[in-house]
Amino acid sequence: MEPIPKPEKAAIAIYENLADYHEEKLGAERSKMFGMQCLRVRKKALCGLFGNDMVFKLTGDEHKQALALSGT
Repeated sequence: MEPIPKPEKAAIAIYENLADYHEEKLGAERSKMFGMQCLRVRKKALCGLFGNDMVFKLTGDEHKQALALSGT
């Protein structure tokens, strides 16, 4: 099993800004899941930082729209 890649400072800064915003607006909590930093809302994962990549939990139309984006 390969270790989770370490994020670069720029990726951490973007994640921290996102986390600050969602803590204020949604009451999100910073946590860890599968060894990566993540945000949870009402104990459900919202997003996480995997190396320099962000992962998001999406459903419905948002999920379909995201899959249509380049790089997803």
